[in-house]
Amino acid sequence: MQIVLADAAQRDLREGLLWSEEHFGQHSARRYRDLLKQAIRDIAADPDLPERDACARRTARIPSPWHSRRACV
Repeated sequence: MQIVLADAAQRDLREGLLWSEEHFGQHSARRYRDLLKQAIRDIAADPDLPERDACARRTARIPSPWHSRRACV
């Protein structure tokens, strides 16, 4: 599956990463960027991933980046 982000989503991600860098530093912003990238790859690889977690089921297929954390560490 290929993930295509809307222009607004791409803009929101860029703005969020810039905010993260301003408030937490470049290192933290890079880690956050890598975590988001991994989360998007995880969605592409297994769109049903959030269904494995009861809490995520309530968020209608919007997984938390936490699911991807182990792949980035």
